[in-house]
Amino acid sequence: MKPVTVAELDPELDAALEALQFVIPLYRRVGRDFLTAQTDPEKYQSLGAIQHRHADLVDAIAAHAARVGVTTETLVRLVESAEPITKKVRGQRKSPAVNALLANVRTAEGYAEKAAEEARVNFAFAKHVARQAVDTLAAYGAGREYLEASLGTS
Repeated sequence: MKPVTVAELDPELDAALEALQFVIPLYRRVGRDFLTAQTDPEKYQSLGAIQHRHADLVDAIAAHAARVGVTTETLVRLVESAEPITKKVRGQRKSPAVNALLANVRTAEGYAEKAAEEARVNFAFAKHVARQAVDTLAAYGAGREYLEASLGTS
């Protein structure tokens, strides 16, 4: 049996995980607030403030992502994947081992792969239903034109 080695995280990634552990949940919440504000007339007036807050959060995440050398969305996923293994009382945070973080990322990637496949299947079904609807519309249109022509020739 091969011994397991516990590799340390890249210091930039470790710093980003620590700095963004409370930013990412806020980023997600602000995104949900934005969706709610678009449809709720009482919250619609705060849409500009929500957009500004979202932009500030994206800028903070993007700055860390640039230092780590990954995309903003990738860093968001890494922070979310690290959360279960770094979740401690504030001030008692422990840096995750690369192995543990990699296991979490692989698990999440598997779920995302299944969700993407399901979305592709649903999209294919929706395209098929849309084609059927277009064909039905064309058939009704042809039927209407025939009947209108019949009225004109009587």
